[in-house]
Amino acid sequence: GFNFYVGNHYGAPGTYTYLKGISNSPSGQIKSSVLQAKKITGEEVGLSQASTYWFGRGMRFVKKYPVEYLLLQGRKFLLFWNSQEIGQNIDYSFSRRFSSLLSLPFFSFGIIAPLAWLGFIFSLRRRAGDILLPGMFLFAYMTSIIIFFVSARYRLPAIPFVIIFSSYGVSSFIRLCFPKINKAVWLYVVLLIAAFVCVNMDLSPVDEKEYLAWSHNMLGKVYQ
Repeated sequence: GFNFYVGNHYGAPGTYTYLKGISNSPSGQIKSSVLQAKKITGEEVGLSQASTYWFGRGMRFVKKYPVEYLLLQGRKFLLFWNSQEIGQNIDYSFSRRFSSLLSLPFFSFGIIAPLAWLGFIFSLRRRAGDILLPGMFLFAYMTSIIIFFVSARYRLPAIPFVIIFSSYGVSSFIRLCFPKINKAVWLYVVLLIAAFVCVNMDLSPVDEKEYLAWSHNMLGKVYQ
């Protein structure tokens, strides 16, 4: 219930946000969310009742501001497919400089995601039954994330399925080009460019300076 409210309240950015009066630590967050619910309602509440309270607050936002809620879900959809790795405790881009593995020139999400969109379009047009199951999983998993809020670590399990669609997009596009270029290839080029622009837009609401300070603080704890 509390996580639903974090991702669905007026002014929510679609990512995790720290709320006034709520601890930042996982265990402290549970305790303080219960205390806040008790303070506001004036009643004795346990974990289950507190969860119901916060979920109710989130649903009141949905009912009172339906347009804003739909726009927020659209933003979370774009954040789920965005090239940026939206960290919660650990910043991926900051961590890369300390890892020889992550410093290798792997394909980034900003490259595979537009190709996956292309693969999804090809699969719909050709009614490709062999990738129906990965598509259903990807849609269901994405929905389960954007109901709450988007974070890189929650998106990570979907990546193998994004890669499947990305590979299908590449192979289908190659078939359009050989042995003879199909006229439809230019339409797919335009769609791919549009997808690339959408995926690589800067949408993250994270304050980079604040997050850099947090990353250095985490690094300091590691050295300690």
